[in-house]
Amino acid sequence: MIQEINHRVKNNLMLISSLLNIQSMNIQSMNIPDKETRDIFLENKDKVRSMALIHEKLYQREDKKRLDFDEYIISMAQEMVQNYNSQILDVSLDFNIDKISLDVDIAIPLL
Repeated sequence: MIQEINHRVKNNLMLISSLLNIQSMNIQSMNIPDKETRDIFLENKDKVRSMALIHEKLYQREDKKRLDFDEYIISMAQEMVQNYNSQILDVSLDFNIDKISLDVDIAIPLL
């Protein structure tokens, strides 16, 4: 049951994330003159994606009450580099993270 809930939550968050992604591609045409408002929009888009990633990781695990937070950090960092890296910047990642398993009630607020 918990696995199905995580799967549905992940799918719903991915849908919201995709819609925000489509909208953010047209951010210049959004007629939002205030840079702070645009930044808030983009930040919220990233938060939705990070929540979806947590539920995706939980869905893939047998233990639905714990999250390998080290894997989550690596996935999130790789995704950020992929989304924000440009040809001008050449960013590469090198991880030295201990294995961290957190209870879901602790992991989710850390977003």
